[in-house]
Amino acid sequence: MADLIRQHLDAGLAAHRAGQLAPALAHYEQVLAIVPGEANALHLSGVALAALGRLAEGIARLEAARSQGPQAAPVHLNLANAYRDAGRHDQAVRSYQAALALKPDYADAHGNLGSLYRQLGRHSEAEASLARAVELRPELAANWFNLGNLYSDQGCHEQALAAQQQALKLAPEDGETWLALGNGLKRLNRLDQAIEALNRAAQLLPRSPLVWNSLGAACEDAGHYAPAQALYRRALALAPEDTVAAFNDACLSLRLGDYRAGWANYESRWGFSGAPRHRPEVPPWTGREPLAGRTLLLGAEQGLGDTLQFVRFARLLAAQGARILLDVPRPLAPLLRAQPWVAGASCPEDELPQSDFFCPLLSLPAAMGIDLADLPGAMPYLTLPAETQAHWQATVARHAAGRPRIGLVWSANTKSESGAARSLPLAELLAILPPQVAPFVLQTQINAAERELLAARPQVADLSAGFGDFADTAAVAAEMDLIVSVDTSVVHLAGALGLPALLLLPRVADWRWLLERADSPWYPSLELFRQQASGDWQAPLQATAARLRQRLGVG
Repeated sequence: MADLIRQHLDAGLAAHRAGQLAPALAHYEQVLAIVPGEANALHLSGVALAALGRLAEGIARLEAARSQGPQAAPVHLNLANAYRDAGRHDQAVRSYQAALALKPDYADAHGNLGSLYRQLGRHSEAEASLARAVELRPELAANWFNLGNLYSDQGCHEQALAAQQQALKLAPEDGETWLALGNGLKRLNRLDQAIEALNRAAQLLPRSPLVWNSLGAACEDAGHYAPAQALYRRALALAPEDTVAAFNDACLSLRLGDYRAGWANYESRWGFSGAPRHRPEVPPWTGREPLAGRTLLLGAEQGLGDTLQFVRFARLLAAQGARILLDVPRPLAPLLRAQPWVAGASCPEDELPQSDFFCPLLSLPAAMGIDLADLPGAMPYLTLPAETQAHWQATVARHAAGRPRIGLVWSANTKSESGAARSLPLAELLAILPPQVAPFVLQTQINAAERELLAARPQVADLSAGFGDFADTAAVAAEMDLIVSVDTSVVHLAGALGLPALLLLPRVADWRWLLERADSPWYPSLELFRQQASGDWQAPLQATAARLRQRLGVG
């Protein structure tokens, strides 16, 4: 009997190692038919069942194996893997920890636990586990690969790059690692090297749409626009449902000024972006339905600046006889309610109003057939609430004391990569201001170091504590002689109000600012100053300083 059991286990293991899971499972089942509680067969059959996608059965077998004594670390490890694959993360963590309690130097358990911690966003624990896995098995490329991905998640791109390079020394033909390396080089703006690495990934993974999409993004950042578009479309040929590649293709079309193609493909954003809230029974407005005498609800999406930019099209529809309702973030509601062509503006906390049709704001250009030649339309398209304007006029005048007034915005959301790229140090912006001007802060998100710097510059008026919403921001902005801003919602506010503004842009600017232009077809009152090298604000700052002096007639 023991010999027969051993024969089935050995045959099962041989088949298992050869990837023949069904024959392996059959041998394990033979053992369990002879001895239902045989621990090895329970363990190995559980692993095979999990690998075949039969997770519930696999977990049951592995739990049964765990209940047999003596305890074995591999049983806990494989049970943890099955729990992880089934989405039972808390149980997976406990089983990995149980494996490590039995075998503290179990590299596989450290590595798998670290990867799970990373998935759960527990970064410090993930780093400790993955670093221990690397220490125990430095010859295993997967441990370096996973550690590199964790560093990338944390924004530690140089450390991520070093880890991926070490992984490639151990596994030079691994396409996933070349992909990670290429994306890391792109984040560090080492674009030629990124393209080289991603080309290598494409050679190794030619059927991966993710690789072609990533290569397209690197080419686009490097200014190789025609190849980038071809690469996005290659990704789409492999995976027509790839909404990220479709969205990248759309944004590139818009950046190049091909609005007809861009708006149509821009609808791909719903593959990864949450749609604005709406009543499910309300039909969408597609541009074909008559609007005269009908109520159209327009839902805000993405950022505050997007809402301010695209709400212009609502005014055109109101002129055609539509009754316009808006559903917008609360900071924008008072300003937009004050527009004569808006019948009402709700906020996410409010109940949605009744309407005949619904349309997301950024879908209006596709529905209306907007082309570049249709911009900007009648300007300005937003007006200030009279009471709010009157409230701020005296305050601004008191702080300005007769000097030219300059509104300042220097930072976007620095927690995101794009926001960090659009932000510049406050000290560098203050350094270009001539002493004859009265600077005013127009942004509300100010960190502790910036507040300390502003406190040391009493000539800079920070009225932001009194900004209850964008109507207040708009009223103070309207009192400025000139606004100097990075790419944030405030510059869209200035453009919508027709206020003169100097806009500083990163080298790879958002699609809405097109390519190389010093003006904006969206906002005629804006002048654009672009980085020539990624991260280097000195050239656009000096050009902005010269234009500021020229516009204000100061030395």
